[in-house]
Amino acid sequence: MHKQMKTGCTLAVEEISPEKAEEYLAKNGNNRHLRDSVVERYTSDMVSGGWTQCVAPIVFYEDGALGDGQHRLQAVVESGTTQTFIVMRGVPHPAGLNIDTGLTRNVVDNGRISGANKNLSNSLIAAARAINDGFRVASGSSNAIKIAIVEKHYEAATFATKFGPKTKLLNKSVLSGAIGRAWYHEEDKEKLKRFCDVVDTGFSAGIHETAAVSCRNFLLAHGQVSTLTVNWRNTFLRMQNAIWYFMRGEALTVLKSVGDEAYGYDKMRVNNNNRRLHIDPKAKPQYKVIERVMIPRADKPGADRLRNAEKEIFIERAMP
Repeated sequence: MHKQMKTGCTLAVEEISPEKAEEYLAKNGNNRHLRDSVVERYTSDMVSGGWTQCVAPIVFYEDGALGDGQHRLQAVVESGTTQTFIVMRGVPHPAGLNIDTGLTRNVVDNGRISGANKNLSNSLIAAARAINDGFRVASGSSNAIKIAIVEKHYEAATFATKFGPKTKLLNKSVLSGAIGRAWYHEEDKEKLKRFCDVVDTGFSAGIHETAAVSCRNFLLAHGQVSTLTVNWRNTFLRMQNAIWYFMRGEALTVLKSVGDEAYGYDKMRVNNNNRRLHIDPKAKPQYKVIERVMIPRADKPGADRLRNAEKEIFIERAMP
């Protein structure tokens, strides 16, 4: 379908195959540096089926040069899939001054505005990712992956963000993630709520609740240092350990480093409805943390690059 505009530009909806994408990329003579991380993110979505229709057009200038869309086209090539795009041709070069200059929306904005998920929040996403990954996740995952993880752990993450501490120095994904992990394992949800309350207020009912006070004191004493990437995992394990002691009414006055998770992901089974099925103490890991794949480089024929594929995609595929 083609539509002629008064400006001389044309709009069309096209099915772009890897072959056609390569043809269009051949016209990419003067664009910004290709960002591999962006291509990997788009590729991962296209392969997994998480790529949605894109309302931003692939843009060609009036002389035929590619003006916008190189990352999407490169992802089509590397994913080996055919995708539908709006294609705009005949754009005057001066119009390129305003390409991608609008205010960027994040996944929370898009979820609310589109109506796809009106309950998203940054804290909910952070909690769900902490539950899922068990370590501090670098930015860069696609919106589709973030939403998939939230949907998988929605009940646990919602519990953690709703009842978890609200104090600034205590309201951290390293704690909400640990609370969410415990939600899958512990039957007594009221006691888990009590843990959250003691951490938030600092008031305990006796020595049997000292683990929550110790958790609070640790986070307040170490501040942002406790959640730096280099320390995040260690803090995450401490938080789990504190919850474990609290849930059993055992005293814990100092949070020391521990080597194992009290609430391991590999012993946690989640179904498609995001509800806990059962916990097998002898269970082996049911997912791959990462898979390395060789992807041909279209921009350098004959050469391959080794990439770390988006791990969430492979976890999702491997989960029973």
